[in-house]
Order: sequence, then structure tokens, then C-alpha cells
Amino acid sequence: FYATASSEGTTDKAIFEVDGTVPTNGKVTIHGDGKIDYEVLTISSYYCCIPERGEIICEKENNFEGNCSSNIQVSTPTLKVGDLVKMTPSGESFDVDSTKCGTDQTITINPKELNIWRIIRINENGTFDMVSEYLPSFTYVDGGPSVQYIKGMTGYRNYIGCLNDIASHYENVSYTVGSRHMGYDSAKATETLTFGPEDYTQWTKFSSTTNESTTAADELIGGGDIGYLTDVNLVTTAYTGVKEAPLTANIVGTDTPWAYFLASRVYVHNESFCDDGWGIRWIAENGGHAYNALIKEYDGDWYSPGQSDNILIRPIVTLKANTTIVSGDGETEQTAYVIS
Repeated sequence: FYATASSEGTTDKAIFEVDGTVPTNGKVTIHGDGKIDYEVLTISSYYCCIPERGEIICEKENNFEGNCSSNIQVSTPTLKVGDLVKMTPSGESFDVDSTKCGTDQTITINPKELNIWRIIRINENGTFDMVSEYLPSFTYVDGGPSVQYIKGMTGYRNYIGCLNDIASHYENVSYTVGSRHMGYDSAKATETLTFGPEDYTQWTKFSSTTNESTTAADELIGGGDIGYLTDVNLVTTAYTGVKEAPLTANIVGTDTPWAYFLASRVYVHNESFCDDGWGIRWIAENGGHAYNALIKEYDGDWYSPGQSDNILIRPIVTLKANTTIVSGDGETEQTAYVIS
């Protein structure tokens, strides 16, 4: 049993351990000011108790009789970076938008299978950014050898918008106030590039060998972006000490690490081979950074060779401020905080 100031009322169905014994009956009364009365009915004794991180902590006053709530306050845990939270998305199964993402496959996603989240940032307005602990499951579709969420020119143009659209299905209207795909930074990246497929020859071919652009102007003309660093750093911090490779993630229901997208574009220039590529970033199975080109230009010849074979989704959602914790300690998947 766990109580907060908002749960005013009485329950007679509580079971508690007191002095090493487990009474089969107990009664707790929560008052509107957050104070608590606790009565163990089977041994006819009253105890002063404080709910703390999912447990009831009681003073050892076996013979105490009367109301001790006047000097006992309910203590509630506070969410912090690294804590685990149980939250099931409210979205139903949906098909990835092929017209936006460029895929020629029918890919169906069930958001509800991702229901364990880790706090990666506490925002100034009191909300909490949470990344999914797992990646979605998938099956090979349409007889193809792989799943391809993103493909070709259309996929490159709409890459970030496509991923953010998918991530939005992982929200829960009762608990969240926003979402994004991991790697998206609105200050540094554009969801949809304005150049159409017929205009891609206008993209600038940069003389630098860098694959990262630091200006918004360059990003708009194909220069890529470094916005992914924000989420990469947040997730690395939240998982440090939890995983040897903090950026790795397993497919839900398995112990299998898998590659997943970062919502960030990349530009690659190779002076030696007269080769330029415009592509996407992702995290490999081992937690390392990777990228591949969706559009390439080689010695004046433009072509669209690239696709995203078997790279998966990793959403981030924003939890409302003043979220109430019902139970749990936030330390493991089995004891993740339950919220209301």
C-alpha cells in the first residue's frame, strides 16, 4: 500500500508487515492535509507510519493508542535522472506513413509494447523527458529480407519528421505533454527539408571533410546537423553505471541489442573519391555511432542507393510536471515507479 495527500479516504484492505509478522487485516486513513492514521486490526494496536519510496515505515510503539497523525506527514519520492517509470502509451497499432518515410513496405507498430521508460532530464518547467528502455519488436514484412522504415530521397527529406511522427504515437494523454524521436534537437535540425526530389542538385557540396554541420543555414542545404548530441549526452548520463555501453538498447522481450535511429541527418564528403553523400545517423548494436547515405553524388552523377535496413525506433516522451507516484522505487524494471 502506498498513499499520498491526494488519496484522501480509508482502506481496510491493507496488509502490512509489523515487527516481523504480517497481519491479514489493516486500516489506513489518509487525511486531506496529507497526514495518515494506521491501525493494525488483528493485534489491536495503533502505529504511526510514513510511506517512503513504496514502503510503509512504522514507529515501534506496540502499546500506542490514539491518533498520532497530528505530527506525522506523508513523504513522497521525487523522480530523478536515471529512475525507471512504468507508462503504457495510449496509442493503438498503426502503419508507418510510407508517403512521408519513403518506405515501400507496410510496417505496423504497436506502441503499447514499450511501457518501461527511464528519466533522462528534468526540464525547467518541472516536466521530465523519458527515453524508452527498449526498442520495438519487428517482423520481416512483404516478403522482404529486412525492415526499412526510411528509404531514398523521400526518406532523407522527411527523415526527422517521419521519426517524430512515429514517436508521437508513444504518448499517453493522461501522463505526457510531448514527444520526439531520440536525437532530435529543434534548435539545430529541420523536420522536413524544403528541397523536393527534383531540386536535390541544388544542395551544397561542402569542401570540408567533416560530416557534421554546426549552422542552421548549412543544415537546410544538406549539411547535416549535430543536434543528436543533446540526447546522446542525456542518455549516456542516465545509463552510466547501468550499462557498460550506455547507448545500447535491446529489443523488447529479448536480451538482443539492436541498431536504432538518431533523428539527425549527416553529410559526408570524400575528396579522394569525388564522392558526396547525404544520409542519416543511427546507433549500432554495440552502442557506437554510425551513418549511411540515402542520396549520393559521384563524379557528377546523382543517385539514391540508400535505405535503412533493420534499424529501429527509440522514442522519447515528456512526462507531465507534478506527476504522482503510486508505488515502486524506480530502481529496476520490476520495481519501476507506477504513476497516476
